[in-house]
Amino acid sequence: PTGALSEIRRVLRDNGKLLFITPNGVFSRFFGVTPIDSTHVKEFTWFELQNLVEKSGFNILYAIASGLPLFNRLSPKYSRMIAKAFGRIVLPIACPSFWVVAECL
Repeated sequence: PTGALSEIRRVLRDNGKLLFITPNGVFSRFFGVTPIDSTHVKEFTWFELQNLVEKSGFNILYAIASGLPLFNRLSPKYSRMIAKAFGRIVLPIACPSFWVVAECL
């Protein structure tokens, strides 16, 4: 991950933005949930991800929760709306994945 972020930073244009989506490692690490996608070699908690991105020379502009598991079952549309409204509060623990936008420092 560090090498990938370094290369992205190197080739990113001035004023370019980094946008990525990644699963929340809390679910696999602390709740024993098996990742759905086997290509996810490493999953990060919010605090690990934030630290990695900032140490790689990026400033996180914003991050939101992709949805909330309980509400996803009821209505994916409303789940996204609730996550957008309360995403910063529940981001570290309750969301299944993070949507992050960052810029070079």
